[in-house]
This record gives sequence, structure tokens and C-alpha cells, in this order.
Amino acid sequence: MAKELSRQGMKIAIVSRNTDKAERAAGEIADAGGTAVSVPADVSARDSLEKAKDEIISRFGSVNLLINGAGGNHPDAITASETYEEDEQGTSFFDMDETGFSSVFSTNFTGAFLASQVFGKDLLKAECPAIINISSMSAYTPMTKVPAYSAAKAALQNFTMWMAVHFAKKGLRVNAIAPGFFLTGANPWVVFPGR
Repeated sequence: MAKELSRQGMKIAIVSRNTDKAERAAGEIADAGGTAVSVPADVSARDSLEKAKDEIISRFGSVNLLINGAGGNHPDAITASETYEEDEQGTSFFDMDETGFSSVFSTNFTGAFLASQVFGKDLLKAECPAIINISSMSAYTPMTKVPAYSAAKAALQNFTMWMAVHFAKKGLRVNAIAPGFFLTGANPWVVFPGR
């Protein structure tokens, strides 16, 4: 997304706690003739986001588009089986740890909430501001074994609709994209038909 937005003339700030990946992506955009910077931040920490916003405003002068793309899962928020069995081997629903659930919600939902708050006031100053939240098809039809992820994405869908109404009169568009699987380094086990 960042590469294509850059190709269309946008200046890009890649905000991530994974600085190596963010710097690599910003470098690829710059090598292709675009303008991109890597800005370290953790979406689950407001002060980290505030610092990132200040750096972005300092470099680019404004913010026009926010893409809330942080996501992921946690081993403590995954069940071992797709359906409950009394003699289940591994983590059952009843064995799941609250910290794993909280971690997944923090990344997938609270991070989008905080980033929207932190960047929102500056977005309202833009001519055609927009927020795009990266949801998941799992928000509509939960995947088995990952209840926290599915619930967090469902909460993000609902929050997106709330924000869209809340900011409609001010011209801030808020939408969500709900993709299915993308083949990445995090999910090499996904099987795609025809591959």
C-alpha cells in the first residue's frame, strides 16, 4: 500500500515498532523515486505515537491519510483445537491466558483507537482527510482457534462505523478494508488454490 501511494505522489511515513522492516520499506520507496521515512513507534503507547506524530509533522508539515495497519496474534490467545474437547491436548478455551487476549486487543484494536486520537486533530485540518483501518474477514466470520484476533477485528469494524458517523460532518472519511489471507513471512502455511 505504501509503495502504491508513493507512486501516486504521496509522502509516506511508515510508523512501526519493527524499525528494520520499516527502514527497508522506506528505502525501497526512496529507491523508486518516492519520499518515505521510517518513524519508530508502538501503537499501544500514546506517548510513542505522539512522538511519531511530532516527527512526521516536522518532516512533512501535515497528515492527510492514516492507515491503521498494526495487527497480529499472540500464542496465549490461540486454542489448540478448532472445537472444544474435554480431553483436549494443548491450550483449550479454559486454559487461555487473559494477557494473551489483552495483547491481541491492544495491537489490533486499541492501537487503531490511539492512533486515530493522536493523528485525528491534524487530519481534521487536511482538505480531504481519511482513515483506513485494516480489518479482516475474520471480523465477519471468525476463524477457528483465534478468538481474540477475530473479536478484536470485529471491534475494529464496529469502531470504524462509529467513527465514520461521528466525523462525517467534518469531512473525515473513515473506512475499513477486510482482506482474507495474504501470503507473508508470518503465515507461510497458508495454501492458495493454484499455487
